[in-house]
Amino acid sequence: MVSLNDLPITTAKPTDRPHLLVWDSCDEDGLNDLRFRYGTYRINYAKNLVERHTQQSNSTFLRLDKRLDREIQVLRDLCGTAPQNYIQLEGLDRLITYLACTGNSNLELFWQKLIDLRQLPKLLWIILPNALVHPNWPQERLYILKTF
Repeated sequence: MVSLNDLPITTAKPTDRPHLLVWDSCDEDGLNDLRFRYGTYRINYAKNLVERHTQQSNSTFLRLDKRLDREIQVLRDLCGTAPQNYIQLEGLDRLITYLACTGNSNLELFWQKLIDLRQLPKLLWIILPNALVHPNWPQERLYILKTF
C-alpha cells in the first residue's frame, strides 16, 4: 500500500500500459488533490461515454457488451488527445459493472483486452475500487492507496 504522497504517477513502469490505482474512498477532493499534486489530466469515462453516445448514435441503447473493441480504442484515443502526460481515468467502474451484469464472458474479455493494452502514448492511471479489480491484473501495475 502507498500513500497519496508516494504514488509513482510520473515514474511508473511500463509507461505504455495502463496502471490501476485502487482507491476505495476516493472523493472529489481526493481526485482533485491527485490532479494538482501530480499534474494529471482528469478524464471521466462515464461522462465521455454519454457525450459520445449522444453525438454518434440515434439509438437509446448503449450495448457496450457488443462494442468492447470500440471502448478499448476509446481509452487509447483518450490517451492520445489528453494535453498532459499523466492521465487519471475515473468512472470506468460503470463499464465494468455493466459488463458484469451482461455476462461473465464479456467482463473477462474486457479485462483481458485491458491487461494486454499497450503502446499507449501517455501514462494511464485507472482509478477503481478494490472490489472491481480483476484477480489477473499484473501486480507491477497495481497500486493500492491506503486511506486513513
